[in-house]
Amino acid sequence: MAYLSSEIRDDMINRINNCISINKISKELNLAKSIIYYHYKKIKGKKFKDVEFNFNKEDELGEFLGIFAGDGNFFHDKNGSYNIRIFVGYYEKEYAYILENLFFNVFNKKPWIWTNKSVIILQYKSKKLYKLLREHLNWIGKKTYSVGLINLNHSKLFFTGFLRGLLDTDGSYNKSRNTIMFSTTSKNLDLQTAFILEKILNIRFGKYIYYQEGRKPLYQTLIYGENARSIIEILKPRNKSKRPLTNNL
Repeated sequence: MAYLSSEIRDDMINRINNCISINKISKELNLAKSIIYYHYKKIKGKKFKDVEFNFNKEDELGEFLGIFAGDGNFFHDKNGSYNIRIFVGYYEKEYAYILENLFFNVFNKKPWIWTNKSVIILQYKSKKLYKLLREHLNWIGKKTYSVGLINLNHSKLFFTGFLRGLLDTDGSYNKSRNTIMFSTTSKNLDLQTAFILEKILNIRFGKYIYYQEGRKPLYQTLIYGENARSIIEILKPRNKSKRPLTNNL
């Protein structure tokens, strides 16, 4: 911690006690925000409420991990904060609001939400949440191509939630063909999806790899007909674009 003269420290503490913002104190006293926040926490406690974990069932934890594995990423910002983001297409904004409520229930804190072009972003800044993700998932960098569960020693309920999260984010439903598809650029996640479908849920499927020049291979798991109907009944997806609009699947 940088040395502060007693005069500057007293001035800063007086401003904190008078509810002057950290940004304004930083500009007026030419002090780093990290120094001010250090004293702010000692005087008033943490400024930002951290998440709490209120998973009522194992499928809620599995679902969150599946959502992150499907359409999430992590990065450190310039201040060293732990940023967890979930991306939802703007055309699926109803699902984004569903996630907002789901996250509030399981984390006791709503995410920040904003729109960037055609994408809705839900974000938390939380080392605690990052550690939860790292406890269960392995990935490299921003989780682009390598994500997967660290182990497969979980309950059927957990795996059901995990696949629900994957389907609602990176999955798709084709109404005309009556098919459900899981797609990922992570070979590890592709293998784990197949394991869960076959060994845990007893669902039959087909496997395909889509190659496009200049891009990573896209691993696809395709589920047809009655098996598609079964997986929908098991997973109960929250995203209405990933489930049949009729009962004719």
